[in-house]
Amino acid sequence: MKIGAVAGKTCFSGWFQREDPCPSCRAPVLWESGEEQNLRLEASGSVWDAYWVPVEKNMYLHYAFDISGRMKDPDPAPPVT
Repeated sequence: MKIGAVAGKTCFSGWFQREDPCPSCRAPVLWESGEEQNLRLEASGSVWDAYWVPVEKNMYLHYAFDISGRMKDPDPAPPVT
């Protein structure tokens, strides 16, 4: 799945084709607390480890990692040394 920011669109309109913010959005909590937010959620058929990180007073960075593969194998092999 190819996902990314779309200039001039909000994340909820560009990614999820929504007219309103997602119910799981942590931006309101970030604005109130000023602290980074993290949430694991299921969306678009995948499990995501999502982050909201404050950058400036009125700006935050939002990104997510698809961790579906790790969720299917809860006990991965140890790294080779």
